[in-house]
Amino acid sequence: MENYQLEKKATEFRKKIMEVGYQTKSGHLSSALSCTDIMVALYYGGFLNYNKGSYLNTDRNRFILSKGHACIIQYLILVDLGLISNEELLKLCKPGSILGAHPDSLKIPGIEATTGALGHGLSISIGYALGAKYNEQNYQVYTILGDGECEEGSVWEAALCAGHQKLDNLTVIIDYNKLQASDYTFNITTLDSLVEKWFDFGFNTCEIDGNNMEEVMKALQKPMDKKPKAIVAHTIKGKGVNIIENQNNWHGRKPNDKEWFLIRKQMGI
Repeated sequence: MENYQLEKKATEFRKKIMEVGYQTKSGHLSSALSCTDIMVALYYGGFLNYNKGSYLNTDRNRFILSKGHACIIQYLILVDLGLISNEELLKLCKPGSILGAHPDSLKIPGIEATTGALGHGLSISIGYALGAKYNEQNYQVYTILGDGECEEGSVWEAALCAGHQKLDNLTVIIDYNKLQASDYTFNITTLDSLVEKWFDFGFNTCEIDGNNMEEVMKALQKPMDKKPKAIVAHTIKGKGVNIIENQNNWHGRKPNDKEWFLIRKQMGI
């Protein structure tokens, strides 16, 4: 897809995030909204190839959503690709549904790893990347981390390993939206100089506007240069929904009827 088509796709997914969140009263909506552009670029920009016929191919590129609480956008994409039914989507977080608040690889086709316990996704991704090297396979591995997640020590242990192993088949994207569950990230633990930190751990690094599709695509297409890649993507939590953007009280909230009226009017739903 061309960039303008990807942007249009991201806009439609943001509407669906809010619709499904309102209808099911489930999902971490603001966290999903911040990484929507990145997710759309990965799945529709030529980096991943997931559909009913390919999601189990051994040579497929892998994707792990380490910040698993943002999974509503991944579920929507898997519905669009035909791996999950729309009927199942509307059962989100209901008893008996395969779709929980965090993605489960044992239940959901197209999910590479069960995530949501923050700090684990990068280590799993490294396992996939090392496996490709050992088995002489050419697939790439992509993972999205949250900025709050980067407070976990396990992230930096994994980063040391990836840099040491020179995993040039691994791309890490940090969804740097400056907010986490309880407060602004800088009020919890300072994460200054993230680009320099990842560089010091042996990564090719770059810094982008993660809600700008052109910048996201260019960063993902950038050559690996015999090292893993880390993309520090500055994003807006709640991107695209005026009353939610940069508001730290929306991490787990869903809109009430009055808020939903305002959101529908703004987004043209």
